[in-house]
Amino acid sequence: MKRIFLLLPALAWLVLGCSQRSGDVTGGQLPDWTLAPEELIAADPTLAVNEMHPYICNADADTPAPSGYKPFYISHYGRHGSRTMHTDATLVKAMDILQPACEAGLLTEFGLRLYDSLLLVKRQTDGRVGQLTALGAAQQRGIGMRMGKRFPEVFSDDADISCRSTTIPRCIMSMSHFLMGLREVHPNLPLTMDTADSYTAWMNAKDRERTGAINRMVDAVYTLPDSAFNARVFRQLPAGGGKGLMNAVYRSLITGINLDRPVSCRDFFTDEEWMALWRRYNTREYMNCSNPEKFGGPRMRIFVPLIDTLVREADKAIAAGKPAADLRFGHDYPLMTVLSYFEPEGLVTLLPMNAVNKRFMTVRWISMASNIQLIFYRAPGKDVLVKFLHNEGEVLLQGLTPVTGPYYRWTDLRAALCAKTDRYREAGEQAF
Repeated sequence: MKRIFLLLPALAWLVLGCSQRSGDVTGGQLPDWTLAPEELIAADPTLAVNEMHPYICNADADTPAPSGYKPFYISHYGRHGSRTMHTDATLVKAMDILQPACEAGLLTEFGLRLYDSLLLVKRQTDGRVGQLTALGAAQQRGIGMRMGKRFPEVFSDDADISCRSTTIPRCIMSMSHFLMGLREVHPNLPLTMDTADSYTAWMNAKDRERTGAINRMVDAVYTLPDSAFNARVFRQLPAGGGKGLMNAVYRSLITGINLDRPVSCRDFFTDEEWMALWRRYNTREYMNCSNPEKFGGPRMRIFVPLIDTLVREADKAIAAGKPAADLRFGHDYPLMTVLSYFEPEGLVTLLPMNAVNKRFMTVRWISMASNIQLIFYRAPGKDVLVKFLHNEGEVLLQGLTPVTGPYYRWTDLRAALCAKTDRYREAGEQAF
């Protein structure tokens, strides 16, 4: 009976294919992002797992396009769906501390419950590090199906549909499940799938030296108070001590909500600890992947090729004049940088580090399976229009004036994007 009970949450996630608040597009209510982060996390503690949160689907009804306009091209970049831990390094660290302590009888009742939860994560992670879960597969199928139903004009039987992913298996599998959903709506759609290191180079560029330096800078400011946590875990501290255990436990358990047998993270931390962990990793995400004050230029620069590709392929589709879609499957960090190029309403750029946690929440912009979709419209003899969808919801863009509703002239958006890429390209290497 216990086994069946543990599977029920996973089955519910699988049926919905999105987060509980809007998995079927009509159910649940999205967070009120105008509220302070502390208020939002108090109301829904899972928001503090940041980019590890299951898909938050913003899908809504389409604002009618101007008279005569029909969709003909979609440019998409999506993160892979829900997965296991992308690396088990923190899980190994936590188990290396807790397993011998358990065998020596040094764990409290709290510590034993924590150890059992980590074992449940370990059983679902061993041999499957970084792999898509059933929930992640369902998310991608749902997104593909909704896209096909929402924009049928794009997916005619003679459409040019390009599907590419990075070489990471969870991205390849996400692409496959997305296309399964799309094919359910358009069974005769011609499709090609491809993955290559050359795609990874512009879809998931790395800046490890900068990332490491920023992480050290953030961690020095946002320290973690772990002594009280360790006191709850151990009857007596093991010989090696418990330094870094709280952080290792958090990083190991925050993926638990995405697993086939879900595992709770929030239960093991006080309110103070939970917020301290959120502040550290929320700040890391913004400073690493958005466009913060002083430190954003180098990050924006390495993704110039991705924005160049979006622009070039859109121009090609417009010139071809037939239905088409470019569907790209990658990762969370690049998607956050792409969002910083487009600057959707609500995303504040150029924040100093000490203001990040007041004005930015990672989970609003990046959850599992997060995506952007540029939907292009045309009418005979008129300008091409485009609207921006974030997680399937219409969003206005800062600094641009729409023709009507969320619809912008492609020439205006193209000029804005090219001005930014030119600026970052010309800046060249910038010292950290």
